[in-house]
Amino acid sequence: MTKSDINKIGDLIKITARKCSDKVQPKIKVGQLFKILGIRNLKSGATGLSVQLSGTKRKYKINSDSFSWVITTIGEIQKETFKVMMENDEKRLNMVLSPDEKGMMAVTPLIIYQLAWEYAMDVVRMCADNKISLLRNTTREIRKLRDEYYYFVKHDLDFAHQQRVIDKTIELQKTFNCDLTLMYYTISNIWLKYHPDWPYTQIRVTAIMVQIIISICDVHNHYMDILLKKKLGGYRQSKRIPIMEKLSKLMDAIHGESNKMRFKDYNLDNAIRVVSKKILSIEYTFNEVQ
Repeated sequence: MTKSDINKIGDLIKITARKCSDKVQPKIKVGQLFKILGIRNLKSGATGLSVQLSGTKRKYKINSDSFSWVITTIGEIQKETFKVMMENDEKRLNMVLSPDEKGMMAVTPLIIYQLAWEYAMDVVRMCADNKISLLRNTTREIRKLRDEYYYFVKHDLDFAHQQRVIDKTIELQKTFNCDLTLMYYTISNIWLKYHPDWPYTQIRVTAIMVQIIISICDVHNHYMDILLKKKLGGYRQSKRIPIMEKLSKLMDAIHGESNKMRFKDYNLDNAIRVVSKKILSIEYTFNEVQ
């Protein structure tokens, strides 16, 4: 297959190498992007292109004897640009953030989410123990989602580091057991006030716990956004990762409460505030999961 078979009019190409002297067509540089306007086969067997420099009206004629190029797309260019931006941001972050701050940004969300998963799997086990057939599909979705979450995390942490996050989460549960238990019973009291006759209170209340813990991570990420604004001068608005958003919605199906305003309660707000403050006050450096 020749180059003329591969290239098409309208394609976007990126110059990857110069084969001729720098004095030949000096305005054409490696890395530049061009749109193909025309294609021709030269007597030498090379492919000749009529091209327009991207973002300008300047037009040139190039050939495969003088230059090498690859076909690219806007999507690939955006991906490459984003990668460079991320690498530059990472260098800046390493310069301006302390080890503790980097730990708060990278490690603390993983531990909070792992805590949510611990309670979510308690929900799955209780549903299985009580043989609730109506929730079989929902609990199956939760298990599937958990596998997706660990696959997602695996891109940044190997198995040993994932296990370390789990160990730190279990340690956190033991350290703040009284505060988490108080929050659980506060939710339970509100639930029994409105739904005294609904079965499986423990399962439903635990499902609400999962949602509250996920929301604590939202609060933490907001604080990290403010920190980045102070350190870097820019501002980002963090969004809950889609997997955790799906988990929260599955918890809706578990507890079945449609009126969330019932849980706008002073005692519960205070319990959540205590748990949030204690979780977010812990400083996890990168060394904590190594």
